[in-house]
Amino acid sequence: MQKDLFLKTEGNNYYNRNQQNLDVVNKTSDELYSGYKKYINDGMVILEIGCSDGHNLSQLTKDRKCVAYGIDPSQDAIKDGKHRFPDLKLMVGTADELNLPDESIDIVIFGFCLYLVDRKLLAKVVAETDRVTKDNAYVGITDFDVKIPRKRRYKHYEDIYSYKYDYSKLFLAYPQYSLIEKWNKPSKESVFFSNIEERIGTTVLYKNHKDAYLFEAD
Repeated sequence: MQKDLFLKTEGNNYYNRNQQNLDVVNKTSDELYSGYKKYINDGMVILEIGCSDGHNLSQLTKDRKCVAYGIDPSQDAIKDGKHRFPDLKLMVGTADELNLPDESIDIVIFGFCLYLVDRKLLAKVVAETDRVTKDNAYVGITDFDVKIPRKRRYKHYEDIYSYKYDYSKLFLAYPQYSLIEKWNKPSKESVFFSNIEERIGTTVLYKNHKDAYLFEAD
């Protein structure tokens, strides 16, 4: 499975490759993530899945009194992140197995990682996200934004694929999730990918079990 490969080697390889262009990577991600800031308030518990070394998580929570968790398959990224951002609670892991209590998270952010998840694990990713989030929580997804689902060979491994898809649809299939915002360019200064095949977008969903179903009287 792709999960096993990323936990064993490719998670570290991916992280270390990006270290060569860290300033560019961080600047781009800061711009893409800036729209999340308004959803994060003091006292919230935040989880970023695909957190790398925690840079984005640190930027989002640096002036907020929050508890911030981060999960990434790269041991190198988590090790570096614990040194750089000691206030963050970082751990090695994947989206299909979240080592967190039920209904403990106020906002989950998928940090450009769902395109590499095994297709057989997607339903489990949704279930785990639903399990750990509180009612009235937010789910943010930053990933490729394409009109048609696409599959491409992962250039670093012959038998591995990346999958471009509107991953918000996985959650919106359930009535407790509603779309509240989507952006491709959160500010005038933000990067914008004009090529539709490489365009990145962010979707924010709201979870509300209480009002998900219209009650019908007997």
